[in-house]
Amino acid sequence: MYWFREMNYLGFIPWLLTAISWVLGGWLIVTHVFNLPRQQRLFVGASFGLVCYLWLVNLIGRWFIADVAYFLPGIIILTVGLVMVWNGKRPILNWRDIQVWPWLILFLGLFVYSIFMERGLAIFDDYHHLPAISIMGAGNLPPKYFLNANYEFSYHYGFEILGASLMRLGNMFAWSAFDISKALVWSFSLVIIALIMENFIKNHWKTIIGIFTFLFMGGTRFLLMILPQSWLYLLDHQVTFEGVSQDLGVPLSKAIYQPLIIGGGPPHPYQFGFINGINGYYILSHGGELPLALIIIGLIWLFSGNSINWKSIPIFFVLFAHLALTYESSYGLIISSLALVWLINKFILKSRESTSINFVIIAAIISIPFALLQGGTLFSIIQRILSSSNYSQPAVIIHSAAETVFSLNWPPTIFSSHLGSLNIFSPGQLFIALIEIGPIIFFTPVITTWAIKKWRAEGWMIGVIILSTWLGFILSMFLSYNLSERDITRFTKHAIIFWMVMLIIIILDNTSGIKKCYRITAPIFIAIMCIGGVVSGITQFSAISSPVLSDGIDGLDSQISSAIWGKLNQDDLVFDPSLEWRATTLTGILTVASIYRDATPEWKELSANPSLQGFIDGGYRYLYVDEMWWRFLNDEEKSSLSNSCIQIAVETQHEETYQFRRLLDFKNCTIDL
Repeated sequence: MYWFREMNYLGFIPWLLTAISWVLGGWLIVTHVFNLPRQQRLFVGASFGLVCYLWLVNLIGRWFIADVAYFLPGIIILTVGLVMVWNGKRPILNWRDIQVWPWLILFLGLFVYSIFMERGLAIFDDYHHLPAISIMGAGNLPPKYFLNANYEFSYHYGFEILGASLMRLGNMFAWSAFDISKALVWSFSLVIIALIMENFIKNHWKTIIGIFTFLFMGGTRFLLMILPQSWLYLLDHQVTFEGVSQDLGVPLSKAIYQPLIIGGGPPHPYQFGFINGINGYYILSHGGELPLALIIIGLIWLFSGNSINWKSIPIFFVLFAHLALTYESSYGLIISSLALVWLINKFILKSRESTSINFVIIAAIISIPFALLQGGTLFSIIQRILSSSNYSQPAVIIHSAAETVFSLNWPPTIFSSHLGSLNIFSPGQLFIALIEIGPIIFFTPVITTWAIKKWRAEGWMIGVIILSTWLGFILSMFLSYNLSERDITRFTKHAIIFWMVMLIIIILDNTSGIKKCYRITAPIFIAIMCIGGVVSGITQFSAISSPVLSDGIDGLDSQISSAIWGKLNQDDLVFDPSLEWRATTLTGILTVASIYRDATPEWKELSANPSLQGFIDGGYRYLYVDEMWWRFLNDEEKSSLSNSCIQIAVETQHEETYQFRRLLDFKNCTIDL
């Protein structure tokens, strides 16, 4: 059971109708508010409708029951679109807008491929995304932290709302909803980037080449393989492995030749030398947040020079507000760079004021209080800062016990989520960092020069983009993010991704005016940067033939979820002694098991020494039991959990293998046994 909780495919229709409403509504809105080329309106409208839908769900989910919260936003968007038509001079819709076959084929091809590939992978933090999607789909909006009901969800969950809608309205499991939502935003993001490229390149086929080049471009860690072994040995002590790379257990000189075995990964494992801890959209994009952020920034870029009137302000506002809920680092970079561009235009370049930038500035200012109060990471950071200034214990932070959010980095470093902090003043570490980033760093002077020329000649938004890349890259070197150190790479990724987009445009645009030496050398280095993406893509392709639910979840678990999800009271708690996040994913209700990623002492104690009294004292109504945990209980513990007051809410088993799953209900058990 992978796709649907019930074997009635008609259960997907409510989500499909909702999606049609936000696609049509978004299409109507952008058609009647912006002067967009005909070939852009369909996908730009659908993308905006998606973003607007997700933002509205988070907003109105505070006051409405789940079914209304997920269905009503589609109706609102469609209604707003029809209002925009009122007294408009254009036809309601131009049906020739759908005759954009290159983009339709690109989108459908990417979407179908991504669905089948995602179905075979469970490596993109399923333990984090699946329970978040499940509780939000069940109606927990804005969400509490799925592993600790005492805290708010300190996370950029703007993307997860899409998966939650697929669960609520589409009859899907958490894992299939996650996979579909990743495929959807990944495909949309690449089409939006293609439309941006097309604005400069003016050629469909060159743009298609450009978008596939961008897809596979990444770092060049594999170049370390061509170094003499004696040189590699010298680099071994320069690296402190982070994250999954710690599991390799060998120094860098050997690690680059090793397969990286990851739970839930493809049957043919990734090669450590060909993946990357900073750069590479093909691998990095599959968490969902980054593609959605690129959709939003791309929409702002496409809209920036095409505003008709003040009606564009609420559209820009929604985009900024949801960017803050999805990828707060890029939100901060874009907002800051927007202010800088406005000041530079006004006081240094003394250029004639653009009405469109004023609209965007107003929208950005309005978005700031929403960004800080609507939930997610920024809300939690503000709460931490305020509580720290009052010398009180923060009540909403799930991250580590760091006293400050950011701290100054000296000496400056380039951080890789696989290779740790790389000091730019250390020749060995700087060399590794440059290899990790790839040759794109050496083309930044020509990229920056080109962007500044375009800024002065054609439009201010490209100035915002190029300033945001440099601001992000520099900040990532001089700041440490104390709540989750590896997340500082979000700033670096923002910079590198847009540098890659602009470099591809420069090479494929015959009017870019770059020197001949760059036009000859850049394609060679771009091809080298694509090697890692191609190798990782071939590796990932092996996942298509081996579908999985998730790491730690099997068919028996899916039967439990099919029977019980969405039917339990959101105020009740569930306890899973085997895997903290599993029962929350299956049932859609919260637990109290962890603070950030560290299991609480109470959870460890109850898991190791369970008793009915302990579960009741802990506030749990439900206990999720599998055969492995049950078999290791002693007679006294089994007797306690076989009390006659305990009911079996739902049960499934496989008689031949003696496997079973049970959800025990303590409702009828008294506190004083």
